[in-house]
Amino acid sequence: MLAVAIALILSACVTLRPVLPRGERPNPDTGYLAGIFQIQGKDDFAFGITNVNGGEELIFPFANPAVTQIDKKTGREVPEQVTMIHLPAGKYRLTSWLAYGPGTKKQTARKDLPADNQNREFVVTKGRMTYLGKFSASGWRSAYRGDFRISPQRTNQQELENLLKVAYPFFSMDIVDPLPGSLY
Repeated sequence: MLAVAIALILSACVTLRPVLPRGERPNPDTGYLAGIFQIQGKDDFAFGITNVNGGEELIFPFANPAVTQIDKKTGREVPEQVTMIHLPAGKYRLTSWLAYGPGTKKQTARKDLPADNQNREFVVTKGRMTYLGKFSASGWRSAYRGDFRISPQRTNQQELENLLKVAYPFFSMDIVDPLPGSLY
């Protein structure tokens, strides 16, 4: 019975928050959530986030297909990118990490985070971008098992600014609210 329940949970498809298109301009009436992500492996990854005042879990995808970045020197895809979504102003909490199939959006793994950890809380403000940080995600799976890892990475303001110029040229650092410890 437990195996059936786990199979049903893992076979569910995830509904991703739409990623901001590349040419989007900042809107003073909405908030933004962004991060720098490096993805390795066959799966795509996401954070589950929930408004602390209640509501459904929202899925913040790491991959941004609209902002594939190509290195001008090598002609190859840049291994890291900024991804950004719209969010209503409010206080949120990271609630889970997810892995899912890029084509099918079928969830392949999930790790729920403890609800009592307030260090995973952040505020989204109208007209501003909350920056979560830089994260590396990798995973593996076979026909029977799979696992993944998401780890924070060091970055600095210059790197964020350079990646923002490529991915979201109309967003500048003067509207960025970095979480404590997200920039060095």
